[in-house]
Amino acid sequence: MEGVTIIRTDPPDDVDPPDNPTEETSEEAPYGYKADGTPRKRPGRKPGTGTGGGSTKSLQGLREPLINRLVEYIGGPLLFVSPIAAAVWEERVDKTADSILILAGRSPRWRKWLDRFIAGSAGGDLGVTFLGVGTGILVDTGRMTPEGNLQHYFGIDRIYNDLYGEYVASSENGENARGLYAEVS
Repeated sequence: MEGVTIIRTDPPDDVDPPDNPTEETSEEAPYGYKADGTPRKRPGRKPGTGTGGGSTKSLQGLREPLINRLVEYIGGPLLFVSPIAAAVWEERVDKTADSILILAGRSPRWRKWLDRFIAGSAGGDLGVTFLGVGTGILVDTGRMTPEGNLQHYFGIDRIYNDLYGEYVASSENGENARGLYAEVS
């Protein structure tokens, strides 16, 4: 066999190019750039995959429970202190809830507070219910009138009117007693 002379230096057309061409870097390329001048990919997490700050769209499901909690846990006590302040609070509760949702969407601390506020209020719901039941018993036994802020908060004034008619104040406790208490005494 005689010596073979290669005439062509380009690879033939039917040969696939290599899968992973090696990146060439030189000492002259500035930090963060390839030798051809294009920027290198940044290492680390892709944008938007972090744990901090999320979208408020995922929080919109919490809007209604948040509004209910804000009215019940802040508006209720305000009613005893100042009915006008409670009315202002109730007028602005939608905007307040939206503001809290925006803050919770941007801050993990606000998000944790929001989750705890909504989930932790289950125990508070039981306490409020027992307070309402106790108030109802006091009204039924004649020890409290059905009129007042606390009674109005629980709807006792309306319930009293539906069950017994208009309330008439009496001089003695036992006269307006209702229910089982009136039958026993």
